[in-house]
Amino acid sequence: MIFRVKIVVNVSFSLGLIMNLYSGLLYLVCFGAVSYISVEGGFFDVSYRNVERLHGLSDHVWFLLWNRFHFCFLTIPVVLCCRGLWKALRQKITILDFHFLVVFSGLTFMEVVGTYLIYVSYFQNLPENEFLKKVLRIKAYTDWATLPMLAWVIAWSRHVRRGRYLRRNIIVFAIAVASFFLTIIHSTMYAFLITVTGLLSNIAIYEFYKIHYFRSRVRVMFWTALLANILFCSTSLLGSLASCGWTLIYVNTISLMIMSSALSIMFVKVLEEVNQHKL
Repeated sequence: MIFRVKIVVNVSFSLGLIMNLYSGLLYLVCFGAVSYISVEGGFFDVSYRNVERLHGLSDHVWFLLWNRFHFCFLTIPVVLCCRGLWKALRQKITILDFHFLVVFSGLTFMEVVGTYLIYVSYFQNLPENEFLKKVLRIKAYTDWATLPMLAWVIAWSRHVRRGRYLRRNIIVFAIAVASFFLTIIHSTMYAFLITVTGLLSNIAIYEFYKIHYFRSRVRVMFWTALLANILFCSTSLLGSLASCGWTLIYVNTISLMIMSSALSIMFVKVLEEVNQHKL
């Protein structure tokens, strides 16, 4: 009898894990499909027509070095997801907690891939018109991924503080995705969107800290995530308003990875502690 109960529990857990993993991937697939069709359809070509070729990338030694850094950045979201899956299988975090980690890591991965493709494009012998068209579309896709990623910080913070609200999460994600179409009106609309979304994400991180400040190592991770997020949003804002150099792009990418890593580890750690007290 006990053996049968264990089988039922394991089957139920496995099905729940598969369903939540599927729902998390569904967010990413829907965003990927909408953004790919819209960007490749040329909807945002007018908004990003002022993209210029940046100079100062002739050093192939630095190119190889940054490639290695970027490869490490690409593996970080994957490693964090595997770490979250391991904790979910051991029931240290719930399946719903893992769902939030999957979506956040997936959006971070998309943005890092976009930045890497822009960087690699500078070392391809493409005609000027073809080069600018390729870069502006990848940049549009990368900028677009930033909005739902920051919006998901708001949803994830609320989940840690109050529990999961499926309908509200869908609305927040949908608004963040749909808002990027405002850039069709004028390119500076993205500066407004990144400012609002970045501000709300920082508030969400602080609201989380007000409740869980007493937990071990949370203060260090909080300040790391908050400052890195402020730096990431600031460099994204500057990059949208004026042509920036590669130094700003490097800082933007590094701050993104620090923020996403610190935030993921902090949220998962707190959720793990909360779930232990429930057992």
